[in-house]
Amino acid sequence: MKLRLLGPRVLVRTDAAPTKTQSGIHLSGTFTHPPAIGTVIAVGTGWKVKNKPNQLIPLNVGERVHFKPYTGQEFEFEGEKLKLLDPNDVMAILEPNVIAETHEA
Repeated sequence: MKLRLLGPRVLVRTDAAPTKTQSGIHLSGTFTHPPAIGTVIAVGTGWKVKNKPNQLIPLNVGERVHFKPYTGQEFEFEGEKLKLLDPNDVMAILEPNVIAETHEA
């Protein structure tokens, strides 16, 4: 089955919540925050503006994004947990070299 988004929506596959800190301490499920990083797997048609073409969402499928952690609608589709977000809840596009530089510091 295929999923097609309507209007200004972004579908994200969220990363798994960390189970261990960088120093090696194991975290229980009650102490972890929901993941706020994921991969865009679908982008909706954009915003409808009167007498103008749709304003497109500036995201592409496959981009890794950082979004507000407690927003969006979580659901399961074909056995996979996904999150449906408003494009305004996406705060940044993560580029591979930016992530690598952050972990090296």
